[in-house]
Amino acid sequence: MNAGGGATPGSSADCNTPATRTRLYAPPAAGAARLRVLLVAPPKIPAWLAGFIQMAKDIRRLELDVLCVDGLDLTAQRLRLPLDLVAFLALDRLRWRGPSAWTLVPPGDNATESSRMPASALVAAVAARKPELVLLAGGDRELAAHLAGVARSGCWRLHPNLIDRHVAGVDLLAATLRGDVVTAVELELATDGEAPRELVHSIGSTHAGSHATQREEAGRKLPALLLRALRRVAGGELDLPAHRAADVRLRPAPEVARFGAGLRALPVALRQSLAWRWEQWQGEAPWFLTLRAGMPLDPAAPRPGPMTSIVAPAGRYWADPCAVEDGGRHLVFVEEFDHRGDKGIIACLELDRGGGARRVGIVLDEPFHLSYPQAFQWQGAWYLTVESAMARRVSLYRASAFPLCWDRVTDLLSDCVCVDPTLHFHDGCWYLFGNVSESGGSTCDELFLFVAEALEGPYRPHPANPIAVDVRRARPAGRLFRRDGRLIRPAQDCSREYGSAIVFNEILELGPDRFREHELSRIEPDRALHLRGCHTYSADGIEILDARGAPPADAVTAMTGIGTESTQAHPLVSAIMPVYNGERFLAEAIDSALAQTWPNLEIIVVDDGSRDGSGALADRYAGAHTGRVRVIHQENRGLPLARNAAIAAARGRYLALLDADDVWLPHHIERCVAVLEDDSSVGLVHANTEDIDGAGRHLGMQSARWTGTRLDAYREVFLRRQHVSCPTAVFRRSIVATVGAFDAAFNRLGCEDRDMWLRIASATGLVYLDEVQALYRIHGNNMSANRERMWQARRLLVDKHAVCARGRALRRRALAAIDADRGHELAMEAPARPALAAFVHALARDPMRIDAWKGLLRRILVGRRPAAVVRP
Repeated sequence: MNAGGGATPGSSADCNTPATRTRLYAPPAAGAARLRVLLVAPPKIPAWLAGFIQMAKDIRRLELDVLCVDGLDLTAQRLRLPLDLVAFLALDRLRWRGPSAWTLVPPGDNATESSRMPASALVAAVAARKPELVLLAGGDRELAAHLAGVARSGCWRLHPNLIDRHVAGVDLLAATLRGDVVTAVELELATDGEAPRELVHSIGSTHAGSHATQREEAGRKLPALLLRALRRVAGGELDLPAHRAADVRLRPAPEVARFGAGLRALPVALRQSLAWRWEQWQGEAPWFLTLRAGMPLDPAAPRPGPMTSIVAPAGRYWADPCAVEDGGRHLVFVEEFDHRGDKGIIACLELDRGGGARRVGIVLDEPFHLSYPQAFQWQGAWYLTVESAMARRVSLYRASAFPLCWDRVTDLLSDCVCVDPTLHFHDGCWYLFGNVSESGGSTCDELFLFVAEALEGPYRPHPANPIAVDVRRARPAGRLFRRDGRLIRPAQDCSREYGSAIVFNEILELGPDRFREHELSRIEPDRALHLRGCHTYSADGIEILDARGAPPADAVTAMTGIGTESTQAHPLVSAIMPVYNGERFLAEAIDSALAQTWPNLEIIVVDDGSRDGSGALADRYAGAHTGRVRVIHQENRGLPLARNAAIAAARGRYLALLDADDVWLPHHIERCVAVLEDDSSVGLVHANTEDIDGAGRHLGMQSARWTGTRLDAYREVFLRRQHVSCPTAVFRRSIVATVGAFDAAFNRLGCEDRDMWLRIASATGLVYLDEVQALYRIHGNNMSANRERMWQARRLLVDKHAVCARGRALRRRALAAIDADRGHELAMEAPARPALAAFVHALARDPMRIDAWKGLLRRILVGRRPAAVVRP
């Protein structure tokens, strides 16, 4: 919920968002010198090395310069591999379809290019730049030794297993050959005459079915790992002998270079690939909740014990539980993932003493995926963090009406892909744990820590970052807790697959400048029950975990519910009501909104420069219904802009349209919200209307009906086969942040509503309720009376949506619909030629258009038909 005002679920009006990107590493001490590094490379380098150059620009401790020299060979001293391994690698690379970290690309704009030069001239050119450390990409060891002589910290030559695209990463195959579930990406420094020294490492999952995937995962990590090694040099952590040449390389695996390695790897890859295909064919195993009974879990020797399983209704799953106790109520915040919408939201469940569960309602619904809710109390208020990695931020929310209404207070981390953020208060400081993908690699492998003196920050990187670099115990699995004198950090083991087990880590030291922990115990999923994983643990009065697999037969299906716990001060629905000179009907429209059976509703009246008493009448309603009716006064700007002004001020999770001359029936909002709350894949709900005239008399006919519930909504609306009636449209405010508000290009033309429905239909689902929910007033002076503006609006709509693939495919038929409708209108008039021409144009675009054939034959055989009112 990015649009809108103050206290609403997900509101950002009061959000104090940092303007700069969160840094992952502590800055150097004041006055510390920067490490001057010169990269000597050919004009084309591996993509991962180009990524390293880009990342280095933002590192305060480094001053990186790039010298491109024509003639340097990335394949110098290429590794010699046995024939069977060469064949295996070539065959495996054929299966890779994505971009490669070893694709050769230019180094970037800040590189200095030089033509081919002898070694002596190159050494002189490097010496002139006065680097402290030289990185050499390409070239042999002899050249590295020459360059080391002009740099105090020597020269690091990038080994072929880092930069030669044919053999890079081959040593990572060792984990597959050994059957290890994890693979370590280790950079080491090898100097002649000395034992190799480890620079940095990161442990990730083994992709036994595809070595290409394995090496690409490593390639995405390499920019960050090389920068960490240089940070160690800049910080004085590495004692480098002066003017020495060394190789930076992935740790070699001698067993890979022996004949037979390829023959051994091939059946392993085939077996793993077939297993993966089998799992894909079976479908993704659902997540569900397991409520633990009995004594509290012992983190040193956890035994799950008896469990009560709770499953979500069909079509969705619940995961990432966070249990809280409030006034004797046991509430559980969960990620609710709906497969139809392919997006997660945050929902709240309530558990009863009999083991049942009730879905209280939706807590947060944003345009992007949400997961991993963490709710907690601090100084008398409830706060919440969630994972919003797709938005590249970690936000802090405060409850305005617990448990369903939340205001976004601030962003704790910004411009940062951080998953499963977990806050913990300890000895006067707040600590924020979260897994970060530093350079595009897996988000399961590396844990970073941030610290602040206040809950709202600012948060600074911990000096020990990253504090864990092991896929088996890095990623958080719930909030920290104390038990039996131990401070426990739950973590996920994602080595075999995502969320395969929970690991309890005991924190031994935690302070602003220190951190130390060790693995204490594990909770494995019960394989006898065909469970494949568990990845979140939470306890507060109750103990609850999630699990993945087939739920047991006696699992409890939670009852769904509607979020009725919001208040008038924090409404769930905002009614959008523009008015221009509508005093005659305005009171009836507002009264119909106030009479809704749904209580959590605000009404926003936008007086669009009315010249009658509309504005004064709206102000009287606002005075009589404080908090429920609000009025915005503005100069006359037109219907789309008036609606946009109301949307910008709206506080509700849902938006409902009501023009100042239409009337809602009492149950309209309640029935629409029930659908939206129950199914997060639905973006808009609408229904039918009954027509009334200016005096309120029922005209005995209904407006054009939606003739089915399983239609392609985009297609039907674009071809004008169906219409979403504005006074029955209720849609999510979060969808506006995705598709945009009403388009001002249609201002004073019409079709702005159809344009909005098309954009919503292209992003999410539409649901039609086959019942009358509003009265639509017919004045006899609708938009079709000004035919030129109507045709202009319709053509503008087609041209706008013909840019996208779906609109482009339907363009000819949409234009045919315009011509056919124009022919029907012109058929009421003489002469006959314009109508006949319109029908002919329609049939030329769409020969199967039956109404055009009927209109053409009628005009030829019968002649002009009597005039009739044409609705917009």
